[in-house]
Amino acid sequence: MVSAKLLGVTFCSNLKCDAHVKNILTSCSQRCYLTKCLKGQGLPAKQLNVVFYAIVMFRILYALPAWGGFLANDLIAKFDAFLTCCSLELYL
Repeated sequence: MVSAKLLGVTFCSNLKCDAHVKNILTSCSQRCYLTKCLKGQGLPAKQLNVVFYAIVMFRILYALPAWGGFLANDLIAKFDAFLTCCSLELYL
């Protein structure tokens, strides 16, 4: 399988989004760890929410209209599980 990254979106020769979703979830989990550290430092919930949207959600939403239509149900479930896990870690 041949893949290329163009403007932050990973395109594969088989037209599946598995590699792109893996890249996004990897970078977002690192960024989620950063927000968890900021919570530990005492950042208020309102500012923590702003930081989370700025560095995690916008990474997920970037170019979503271009590649979102190619997502299979299992990839959507991965995003749902990731966001559920992040919300539990940050807000509980």
